[in-house]
Amino acid sequence: MNDREPRTEPGFDQFLARLRVEPDPAPPARYGAYSSYARIFERLESLRRRGARVECIGRSTGGEPMWAVRLGESERPRLRVLYFANLHAQEFIGVEAALATLERAAERIAARDPRYDGVEVTGVPTANPDGYLQVVRDLAAGRPRFRRKNLQGVDLNRNFAEGYRSDWLPRLLPQIYNPGAGPLSEPETAALDRLFARRFDRALSFHSFGGWIFWPWATSRRPSPDDDRLRALATAMQSRQARPYRAVQLGRWSRFFRAGGAEIDHLHGRHGTLALLMEVSHGGRSVGRPSTWLDPFAWFNPLDVRGEVENVVEAALALAESPKTQGTLLEPPAAGR
Repeated sequence: MNDREPRTEPGFDQFLARLRVEPDPAPPARYGAYSSYARIFERLESLRRRGARVECIGRSTGGEPMWAVRLGESERPRLRVLYFANLHAQEFIGVEAALATLERAAERIAARDPRYDGVEVTGVPTANPDGYLQVVRDLAAGRPRFRRKNLQGVDLNRNFAEGYRSDWLPRLLPQIYNPGAGPLSEPETAALDRLFARRFDRALSFHSFGGWIFWPWATSRRPSPDDDRLRALATAMQSRQARPYRAVQLGRWSRFFRAGGAEIDHLHGRHGTLALLMEVSHGGRSVGRPSTWLDPFAWFNPLDVRGEVENVVEAALALAESPKTQGTLLEPPAAGR
């Protein structure tokens, strides 16, 4: 997002006007304080009124605009940080965590917190808007379903180019891990890849659930050349949590699990970004709440939205507030790789 690009704020105004006249179903209160679809963008509008810049980075399979918000330094920043969420349709707690992280960063930038001198923060709170809409409509209608993919039935977090189709899960469980027709075949991942190409120093992808912080590689137990720096960032994140999550290279999480085409590998391997993934919360299924046993939304999203978000926001901001370390940042490959 450089200042030579065309301003897109009027497009966002039109988008908000559309949302404000359309029906706006929201998750029932029994699920916790999760947002309706329109409420996500009202929160972005609040950030825009405080000086943030909002840009459409592409459109989803169903034609919904994908919005990115940028905070802070815009002229030659010393550190560029990206937050994004909702690659998987059902994971609303990640959206809430991303929005809260952006809002707190905006507060500190407005207060001239010296940790943000020369720092630019970009956020994409919903990378799968069609999926979000499907889920919220299911919940409002009282018909919760397991939804992970985009409208074309593709798992967006298996559709990135780095490590595409290099694991066995898509072949064994295509109904869950369908990687799509080819790397970056989906409009959502293609839009994110164009954003990634703007070269962020650090990035965090919000998911749920499990209470983990992961870093690349996701397809191998082999450490990346930046393993020490990634581990240090994960440790900084843990140090800011009242209930610290466990942290490990994703490829070492389980001997049998691999995630080909994952966003953190793509960011790191193709764009040279120190990328991490946070599995927010331990889900919302509870032995004492029988209604959650067979409810897919409750599996992924805790009832205590505020408490879970508070446990991760400061950790997420460690990426923006920790000093930039020196080292051999993995360089993106030459064209044609």
